[in-house]
Amino acid sequence: MRKYKIVGTFILSLLVCSLFVSVCSRGVVGVSGFTAEEKLPALLTDVIGLDLSKYDKMEGHTYYGTTYRYGETVEVEQCGFWLVDTKGDVVTVMSEFYNGFPEWVNIRADTSFHYAIEPFKGSVGELQSFFERYMDFAQKYDIFTVDKFAGLDLFNTVSSNLPTKVSSDDLSLYVSKQSFGLGSIANGVELPNKSLSIEITDDHIVFSDTFGLYSVCDVNTLSKAEFTDFAFEVAQIFCDTFFVLGENDVNIEWDLERSDIGLNMIPGQLYNNPLNNELLEQGVGTSYSKDRDALVLYPMWQARFYFNQNIDNIDGVQVGVWGDTGEIAYCWETGHLGTPEFPLDKSFEQSNSSDTLWGFVVAVLVIIIGLALVVVSIKKKVHI
Repeated sequence: MRKYKIVGTFILSLLVCSLFVSVCSRGVVGVSGFTAEEKLPALLTDVIGLDLSKYDKMEGHTYYGTTYRYGETVEVEQCGFWLVDTKGDVVTVMSEFYNGFPEWVNIRADTSFHYAIEPFKGSVGELQSFFERYMDFAQKYDIFTVDKFAGLDLFNTVSSNLPTKVSSDDLSLYVSKQSFGLGSIANGVELPNKSLSIEITDDHIVFSDTFGLYSVCDVNTLSKAEFTDFAFEVAQIFCDTFFVLGENDVNIEWDLERSDIGLNMIPGQLYNNPLNNELLEQGVGTSYSKDRDALVLYPMWQARFYFNQNIDNIDGVQVGVWGDTGEIAYCWETGHLGTPEFPLDKSFEQSNSSDTLWGFVVAVLVIIIGLALVVVSIKKKVHI
């Protein structure tokens, strides 16, 4: 398990439809008095168990710095260095700490690692020992994370048959021979973005703890059925404009039995990215009815609707809708890499529907179709 979370893609919001406005709790800031420069080496030795005495830091290849993302809400410390052993093998250590929390730590070796504490090799007891070492580390460095006793209670229910997954009312635990992940559960929904995870292989270690970084918005105005009906109509409207082949409209047949519908919880800042802010300054882009907190996880309903047959390199449409306000976050085509051969009509005719919700959707599509094409181009050139 590379990271105990569904890694969400950083994407540009395309259109807006206001339904409801709600207020959610603020995020946990929790900046400790320790720097990433102090915490990272201790994490490597005291928790992961690397023997740093076997390495020298490569001169000129150490970097420390602090940047600010998400306005002034989240302070990001970048910390990393290169280590070299007596054989000349190199270990690359990179990390980012968000408000003092180790949001990600990535360690890669040319061959293998030198350990002072042997890494876990398939034993649940070894994984539990790692968890306990991290709990001691978190307490020492003022990192608010998983409740130690709640985590140990879950570990005690894990059998020796791996991989396996167990859960309680508010925690889930996934365990394999090389990794484990503890994730939060809120209102019956697993929160992979609010988790603690580690994976260790012979030459690669990935660690993350965002458990105490985020708080959770518990406002959700949409049911699964309401979202599905809404999202499918939005997908149909999108296709009516997106697919134009010469003078003939493309005939789309949907395979709704393959539709993927789900509810995720994502950081509020994910859709308030710098690119979109620049577009807003130019009078285009998407503006939501509320300012979202970067340190709050908000409900995001997501759907992917498939065609019976691909249209060139396109196999369907995906739609995302904020669950707390009912606003559309994105709507675009999905498929394979490459450029469609057919021209893309950027116009959109006003619907005569008496439903004010859909009338507004149609109206704003006139503005955002051009942005959709920009995002598609970016997505096809950059693999995030």
